[in-house]
Amino acid sequence: MKREEFGIALSGSEFKGRLDVRFSQEDFISILSCPKKLWKHPSMKILLDARNRVGAVDVKLNGHVSRVVVKSFRIKGINRLKSIVFPSKAQKAWFGSHILRKNSISTPYPIAFFEKRKGCVVRESYFLSEWVEGTLEVRALFKSLKGKDIEKLLKDLAGFLSFIRIKGLLHRDLSDGNVLVRGSREQGFQFFLIDTNRVRRIKTFSVLRGLKSIIRLGIPFVYQRFFLKLYLSPMPLNYGHWCWYRVNKVLFSTYILLKKKLRIKKIADRLKIQ
Repeated sequence: MKREEFGIALSGSEFKGRLDVRFSQEDFISILSCPKKLWKHPSMKILLDARNRVGAVDVKLNGHVSRVVVKSFRIKGINRLKSIVFPSKAQKAWFGSHILRKNSISTPYPIAFFEKRKGCVVRESYFLSEWVEGTLEVRALFKSLKGKDIEKLLKDLAGFLSFIRIKGLLHRDLSDGNVLVRGSREQGFQFFLIDTNRVRRIKTFSVLRGLKSIIRLGIPFVYQRFFLKLYLSPMPLNYGHWCWYRVNKVLFSTYILLKKKLRIKKIADRLKIQ
C-alpha cells in the first residue's frame, strides 16, 4: 500500500523532501537548500549533540519570528545501506508526526523533512518542527513532584498513553526524554510525543505489548501499580500483567546498565586507563 503523502514536495536543490504549505516561502526554502548554515545561525541553541544533533533556531516567517527545532540524523554503517531500501529517519519522523496529529495525539507541529542522497544512499537528512513553549521532559517532574501533584501527572499521562494504544499506534522508544509535558495539577497536564521516527501503526495491540512499550518510562517504583491500573482501565491489573511489566522492566534496566558499563570500558581502553 502506498504511504500517504503530507505537505508539498520540496525540490530544486540537491536536497529533496516535503514541506508544510504554511512554510512555503522563498526565504525559508532558501535556508533549507543549505541546512548546515542553520547550525551557524546566531540564534541557534544546541539541545543535543550525540548520536543525532538537535538544535533550536529563530527564523522569520510572514514578518514574525518563529522558533524551529532542527534535528539532523547522523547516518553511519548499516543505516546507510538500509537507506537504499527503506525511508530515511527524517522521512519516518515526518510521517510519524502527521500520523499522530491525524489521530489527535499531540506532537510538535511538523514543518519539513529533507535529505540528500548520493546515488541511492542517504548522506544527510533533517527533520524540522515547531518549538512548543513551556514544555520540559517528563522525567523532570517524575523527580520533583510529590503527593497529589505526581498522582495527577501520572493519571493524565496514563490517559494519554492509553489513548495512543487504543488508536493502534506504537512508539518504539517511549522513554522519559521523548515525552514533553507542560501544565500543573490545577490546570491539568498536556503531553507531546517527540522522536516520531519511532512511531508505527500496529494491527493488533495486545495488553502485553502495551505494557512492554512503557517500560522505558521512569515511573517511580512506589507509583508503578497505581500508574498501570490507570493505563489499563477499565481492564483490571492482574498479577500476570504486573509480573510481565516488572520482568521486562528489570531486563531492560539490566541491558542499559551493561551497555553503559561496556561503553565506559571501551572509552577507558581507548584512553589506556587501567
